[in-house]
Order: sequence, then C-alpha cells, then structure tokens
Amino acid sequence: MDGVAWGLFALTFFMVIWGELAGNRVKEKYYFIGVLAFPLSSYVEVVVTPYIGLIPASASFSLASFFLFLAVLPLMYAPETLPEKKMQIRRLKGYIEQAKKFTEKYTKKNSNKN
Repeated sequence: MDGVAWGLFALTFFMVIWGELAGNRVKEKYYFIGVLAFPLSSYVEVVVTPYIGLIPASASFSLASFFLFLAVLPLMYAPETLPEKKMQIRRLKGYIEQAKKFTEKYTKKNSNKN
C-alpha cells in the first residue's frame, strides 16, 4: 500500500500539477522544477540537521509559522489568484508596451526610407 500511495502522489505531483501549470509551454522545464523539490529538500535536511537541537521547542511553532507564510507568499502574486481588475490592468499594460515597440519600429523604418 505504501508503494501505491507514493505512486499516486508522484503521478499527481509530477505529471498532473506541473503539466497543467505548463499549459502550452515547454513541459520539460516545469517537470524539472517539480522534481527538483525532492533533491533540494534532501540537501536542506543534511545542512539543517545539526542545527535542529539549537532551536528550543517553544520557538518551533513560530519558526514553522514563518516558513508557512513564506510558502503562501508566492501564491498572492500568481495571476490565477489576482482580482479580475488587476489582471485586466496587466493585460492592458502588456498591450501598451507592444504598441509602443511597434510604433517605434514602424517610425524607424519610415524615417530610414526618407
């Protein structure tokens, strides 16, 4: 049962979640990011283990709360979680930047012809 549970977890975590996040982009980069979490956590475990005894038990809750806050922080800036108005503003800013680049390119071509 342990193998089945880990198999389902790995399938869901590596393939489904990261594949969906990739959308129409190159999926291999997103799969790499998903797989990178496990070796990175193993490295952090090796580095942090000697210092665990130095942290008093009374401070462990505060430390865990801080890291949970850091884990949620990127979600606040994900496009999927932003209000519709902010997403529209971002789209319009991108459109304005593209229009500026196009007009600069077009005016340069016209000035070279004259």
